[in-house]
Amino acid sequence: MDQYLSWPGFGSLPGLLAALGLARPDALPPPLQLAAFWLAASFTVYAAQRLAEYVSLSVDQASRRVFESFASVGMGCLIWALSMAAVYLRADIHLHEWTLLPALPALVVMVLSCRLSLSTLLTSGNWPRRILASLAMAAGILLAYTILATNGFSTTSTVNEVPLALAFVAVAGLVILRSWRHHGLRLRSAASPHADTWIEWVACGGVIVALQWLLAISFDYRQNLQAAAASPLGDSAALLIVGIFAGAMALEQFLNIRADRGRQHLIHRGLSMIRSSADSGVVQADARLALIADYLHELLRPERLALHFQPIVNLRSEAVHLEALLRLEHPRLGRINPEKFFLVCELRGKTQQADRLIVLNALEHARHWHAGGQALTVHVNIAPVTLMASGFADWLEAEIAQRGLGPQHVRLELTEHAITANGLCMTRCVGELHARGIQVVMDDFGAGFSSLGLLANLPLASIKCDRLFLRDVANDVKRQILLRHVAAMAHELNISATVEGVETEDELRSVARCGIDTIQGYLFARPLPAADVAHWLVHIGPERLRAMRAILASDA
Repeated sequence: MDQYLSWPGFGSLPGLLAALGLARPDALPPPLQLAAFWLAASFTVYAAQRLAEYVSLSVDQASRRVFESFASVGMGCLIWALSMAAVYLRADIHLHEWTLLPALPALVVMVLSCRLSLSTLLTSGNWPRRILASLAMAAGILLAYTILATNGFSTTSTVNEVPLALAFVAVAGLVILRSWRHHGLRLRSAASPHADTWIEWVACGGVIVALQWLLAISFDYRQNLQAAAASPLGDSAALLIVGIFAGAMALEQFLNIRADRGRQHLIHRGLSMIRSSADSGVVQADARLALIADYLHELLRPERLALHFQPIVNLRSEAVHLEALLRLEHPRLGRINPEKFFLVCELRGKTQQADRLIVLNALEHARHWHAGGQALTVHVNIAPVTLMASGFADWLEAEIAQRGLGPQHVRLELTEHAITANGLCMTRCVGELHARGIQVVMDDFGAGFSSLGLLANLPLASIKCDRLFLRDVANDVKRQILLRHVAAMAHELNISATVEGVETEDELRSVARCGIDTIQGYLFARPLPAADVAHWLVHIGPERLRAMRAILASDA
């Protein structure tokens, strides 16, 4: 067969391999041991992938730092234990030659290399940075193995540069591949990103087997018999204990991260009530939240925070207001649920920045319509942390005046839960805005935990009844009674009442019979892109209003 393996300049393929330092009869263990190592390598890939998932599922910075620390320790211990197993399987290394002291720095280097590169590998959207992080992790792993190979045994060795360089390329390539695969799965799936199959894990385990072969032939050992004989067996036992401890520590970190996920999910559920109605349901897949968190710096730009506007109409006065509704879209993430975006902002401490950008966008649209002769009032939803921030009222008043608008052209909407949960502090802040002519609306009234005593103290302009009031309202006498009482209470308090979600003619009739004149919903108008608002107000809105008034006239 040698004539088919000939290579110019070397005579044969075996000769070429020998010249490059790639031919070593003692580099591979017996088949059964090799299979066991392959299985262990495949499990290491699986465990590292699961640790990476938990890191990338964290949203807030504090949890992410904790998870990264846990995962780095776990991965470092797993890689170190796998490297020690590979050394143990070598035919030219004997158990009594193992020493404890040099193995511990190798463990430290493994953990540090994971800790310094893991964050970039898992969460960065910048490919050049991820490639650099992959190279850094590969360099750390090879450095740790070199410490083991050159100082971990009572032997002297020489280094073969070619297989060592190939090993570096293999490590870096494997890390880059896993990072690319991880990011691809996160972007393609709203569910948990551990969609790898056992075939992929086994294939990666095979790459690790080839990698360990390259590392094995990178160091040529010449046993130092005198040092080997002097080496106590106690070091080997201690090293075995450390190896068991490393595996237990990796398992402990894995379980810690898994347990902490439940705590973080409860926090997400609680924070979701700050901004959205109770009807919004539980927080959806945390994988989606984590992706939004990774790209939050790109989303927090005025051009990304696009606004649509849904008209609100008073059937008696025919006055039309507009509620600004956020519409988010990203080239990689696609369309983004605004509630998830706001939850991520809350967890990342970016709520005030997001709210102020949205308010500025709404004011710019209002200025444009005002210049065109349409002096519209725009409603903007904000979070309590934004409204209660020091200097917010001064900032908002200055921004309104700068655009030539009056305070009556802006209304701030906060959910019922957000208002009632912040008590006296919220009352003071709403009063400060009211003194400047800026009005506040209680959104989702009836969906949270109303305090009527607090409602009496708040200088609110309006309350917006949640769509819960409209569930089968045409046939539900109890809901009709509730709506009538809400309308009477609003009238007595000298504030207006609005019902959201009016979508059918029966709902319109029921709301009007209960004494509420202001409605918002698909029956009158769906949310409109800002560019379509002016045309809709002139050519479509009046016709819709006439049609609804005709419905009510026929009912009378």
